[in-house]
Amino acid sequence: MTSMRLQLNFIILTLCCMQSSGDRISLPTQKQLATILASMDNSTDACEDFYTHACGNWAEQHANEDYGISNMMQTIYVNEIDDVMLKEYPMDQQQFWRAQQNVTEKALAYYYSCFRIKDSLNEFKFLDLVKPGPRDEWPLLEEAKLRRKAANRFTWTPTENFNLFALVGELNGYGINNELIKTISLYLENGTLVTILAKPDLAGIDVDEIKVVVEESGVRKIAVNRLVREIQQTHDYWQAVYKNFTKTEKQETEDGEDDDDDDLTFSYEELQKDSPRLYAFISKAIPLQLRDEASVVGLTDVKYFKSLLAKQWQQEEVRKLCNYLMVKFVLSLKRAHGYGCNISVVNHMPFAFHALYYQHRFLPYASDFNRDINAMTRKIFKYIMEIINENHLKMTAKQLRTMRKRFQQMSINLGNLPTDMNYEILEKLYSDIPDLDVNNYYENHLKVKRHNVLEQLACPSNLSCRDDPDHIPYYERLSNMMTIPFGTLKPPMYDISFDPLLSLSTLGTILGHELAHVVDTTTLSMSYPIFEQVLQQPEVGQAMACMQGQHPTSTIDERIADLLGARVAFQTYKREYSLRLQPQFTSIPWNRLFFLNLAQFFCTKNQDFDNEHDSSLIRLNQIAMNLKEFSEAFQCPLGSKLNPERRCRFY
Repeated sequence: MTSMRLQLNFIILTLCCMQSSGDRISLPTQKQLATILASMDNSTDACEDFYTHACGNWAEQHANEDYGISNMMQTIYVNEIDDVMLKEYPMDQQQFWRAQQNVTEKALAYYYSCFRIKDSLNEFKFLDLVKPGPRDEWPLLEEAKLRRKAANRFTWTPTENFNLFALVGELNGYGINNELIKTISLYLENGTLVTILAKPDLAGIDVDEIKVVVEESGVRKIAVNRLVREIQQTHDYWQAVYKNFTKTEKQETEDGEDDDDDDLTFSYEELQKDSPRLYAFISKAIPLQLRDEASVVGLTDVKYFKSLLAKQWQQEEVRKLCNYLMVKFVLSLKRAHGYGCNISVVNHMPFAFHALYYQHRFLPYASDFNRDINAMTRKIFKYIMEIINENHLKMTAKQLRTMRKRFQQMSINLGNLPTDMNYEILEKLYSDIPDLDVNNYYENHLKVKRHNVLEQLACPSNLSCRDDPDHIPYYERLSNMMTIPFGTLKPPMYDISFDPLLSLSTLGTILGHELAHVVDTTTLSMSYPIFEQVLQQPEVGQAMACMQGQHPTSTIDERIADLLGARVAFQTYKREYSLRLQPQFTSIPWNRLFFLNLAQFFCTKNQDFDNEHDSSLIRLNQIAMNLKEFSEAFQCPLGSKLNPERRCRFY
């Protein structure tokens, strides 16, 4: 069998509920079965709407869960972190004032600074630390301070040292990276830092969210609608500007020889001389410690930047833009703290808290869980390779070899920690964060937020430095690595004492889904020249047309991964456990139970929270519709909604 590189150092899970080897019905298994049964709506025909059949009563049973299993896993994991902190590092026993804090001390100071204000968190207090200029106040807040005065219209005048581009750069350094200027930074193989300045992407804005921020700012009620309208108009104006400088594919082809829009490259010294405004921006966005004499700035969308730099800014226009930027900043902070500052803390210093979690909870059991997850992953990998080798898409021999090689080169990191738990790597990673003050959460958070942006540039190999950490497995194309977070490895997703059917139908399906991304259309076309025209191959086109014909989707790679992941997990269980397919703990036929437990991953209250996937209802019903094993399990008549005459298959 083809081999994979596996980094299996940090599988950690509770063993509190494990049964003896002779007792196959563990407590977690019993609880999972009870959850499945309580979630079902037996009044709905599974062959017509499997999502409602399997998840119809899920929301009623999960009154405190707004979204679904991903948020559940995050909450469970952070609750475990809270327990570690309170039991292993009680606040009254810490010496937070020590200078030159190590990574653990920084994490503790950050955590307990949150702990002290978690019930009184106010995102507007961040604005005491981040202002438009050294001696400038945010115009919206200044207007709020004067709300009782009789003046009908507030006038804001920036100070002499105000620099709009420096403000946009500072906010960019806190993650607001799509306003006026978008940055893309990377290191070349020779170590040179390249920062590309580009036109922002088109994006929407929620007017209701704007109104909440404006109301909370303290301005007069009579001014709220005017300010909301101004902020929306500012957003719409700049979106129109971005769109005006966005070329269609046809225009890209026709303007291929347009010298006026060729990309430009500057050293920092050249940029300072030729464009002081852009230099002011980049000086705030990219810290001095990351730059050296070889660092360069690339300018794409040159026509856009010529227009931006030539713009004559009116004072009123600057006031409105500052209000708009302030609201966007506050909204980003509100989203980061939407589930409490403790979750935000863990998500912003993930490696530090992963290390503490590993050290104090599960180190004694790591080898047991490494062995279990390693075995499951290899079984999934075995059957996904069998399916790839069937060559349903009639790939060439060279293309198949390339796909196998990519699988061979893929790595898996369980726990998202350095190999062999190397604390030196963590110390180096967090060395740019100054000492943190347990009495000042707001300042701490901005320091760590600043670090998060830099972390994307200096992420150690074999780690995932996503700015919004997930708590279910995910695949990253550029590093060709799948990460299985600690938060995944708890019920209802997984337990080491689960019956294999339960483990494979949930975690096994997700592992198969993420493995499918190793060879999805985007990965192949962006990584290898021999796949550049993969979408034009007849078999590929037919498979894509079939899936789009069933239900149009803008995320076709996710549809491909859903179908392949469920198919592989089902085949893995059916073939690896062929002598004991029917579990002892239930009379529900094994193949029905497989799909009912798989549905637990998709059950949710809110169908519109994820922009990267179709709704959970669509995803689950698409899986059911395109797997004959589902129709066989539920004895669906041919022609029923989920047993169509023609099924779709990619691989």
